[in-house]
Amino acid sequence: MPLTGNPNAPFSNSVRAIETTDPVHPDSINPQLQALINNDAGLNARLGVLEGAGLTALPARVGALEGLNAANRLNALEGLNAGSRLTSLENRMSSAEQALDGIQSNIGVPIGGIIQWAGSIAAPPAGFLLCDGRELPRADYPTLFAKIGTAFGAGGPDTFRIPDLRDRFVMGAGNASLGEVGGANQQALSVANLPAHVHTGATKAPSGTKPQRGQWDADAGAHGHYLVGSTGGGGSGYYGPQIFQMDSMNEFAGGPGFSGISAPLDASNQWSSVPAGAVLGYSVIPNGSEHRHTFTTDPTGSGQPLDNRPAYVALAYIIRAK
Repeated sequence: MPLTGNPNAPFSNSVRAIETTDPVHPDSINPQLQALINNDAGLNARLGVLEGAGLTALPARVGALEGLNAANRLNALEGLNAGSRLTSLENRMSSAEQALDGIQSNIGVPIGGIIQWAGSIAAPPAGFLLCDGRELPRADYPTLFAKIGTAFGAGGPDTFRIPDLRDRFVMGAGNASLGEVGGANQQALSVANLPAHVHTGATKAPSGTKPQRGQWDADAGAHGHYLVGSTGGGGSGYYGPQIFQMDSMNEFAGGPGFSGISAPLDASNQWSSVPAGAVLGYSVIPNGSEHRHTFTTDPTGSGQPLDNRPAYVALAYIIRAK
């Protein structure tokens, strides 16, 4: 039956009309009910939707809901094979890990890459190992072995070593091959390490008003004496410094103005006796005379090795292994 009435009339007016007219005959109440239905535009639209969907579908919907009991639900869950689901999940996780490895290789640290680590040496990050030269099974670290091979040592036929960077600086490979080690923390200097050089020196000229005297002995061999005194011989005057030489007879051979003086000298000249076989005496140098001495200095220093290291802060080196 098509619905009639004024859809714009207030819903409350239609209800009030039914309440106040007290219809008792079908011919009286049916038109009022139709007007009541048509007065609610929302209700009219809902009824239209239900009619369009077909009320015959409602029992089927209800039957479907009734069929969803606990037993049926359990049967449906049992039909989902847990093993196949887990396998599928593992495959997805493996694919995700491979994708993550690819991302880390591009923006992070690739396998075989080495970084500095300021954390605990005993607890490096997951997938990293301390660069301590340890020996690793090739089968357990196939990707790392494919990257570095035996450049840092093989160990055994089925193993390989990672770099040992403890107490070492890293130098870029160039003239040195990958994995080559060298240098030392300390180095002892030698003459070959020093540039070519010379040492020179001289004593100063003497100064002062007193004569300088030096003691000598028979080991010096033939030698001369500087003597200051008068020549005697009738008061012939003062000849100044004269040179005497000791001859084989243990006598002094005179210089200019002297015919010789026998040893030992007399006490009036204030000279000591010169016994045979033990020639002792003094060399007397007049005031103002100059002289030089060559010399060699005594060695100094203790030969301690030189520390080659610059100022540093110690950090750990770690290598990504997986």
